[in-house]
Amino acid sequence: MNRYNTFVDFLDNTDADWLLCLDTDIVFVPQQIKKLWNLRGHDKQVLTGVYFLLDKPSKILPQVLPCIYVINGTEINGEATCVHPLPVDKVIRIDRTGFGFILMSRNVIKQVLGETRKNPFVARELENFAIVGEDFAFFEALSETGIKAYCDTSIVVNH
Repeated sequence: MNRYNTFVDFLDNTDADWLLCLDTDIVFVPQQIKKLWNLRGHDKQVLTGVYFLLDKPSKILPQVLPCIYVINGTEINGEATCVHPLPVDKVIRIDRTGFGFILMSRNVIKQVLGETRKNPFVARELENFAIVGEDFAFFEALSETGIKAYCDTSIVVNH
């Protein structure tokens, strides 16, 4: 609910054209934000860098993987697959990421919330007991608008 409330507050109480979402446990340098800022444009309205998460523990060791994903197959039946190995110093199109370090335009937020201001951050449980978290739920709503998200893999922040 916090992310949704942030979006509504941003739309209602600012005239800013861009919103930077930054989790409190992300460590970055100002040049990384400037690099995202310089990438923005009409064709790039959702931008992120890379941070890493622990994958499901294996029998031996957990694996650290980038928190950027693409959909394999159709949107309805596809699964999100981590972009691994990570392309070096490339701007790539992605389908999902977390909200730890992401820049997006006012236009994107307006389109995803729509006229009714529907909350796009609603987690849900799938039939196999897997969870679609709030960040992925947002990106599902984003894909319905046709807006694409991008990641600059040269921007690596700590998480």
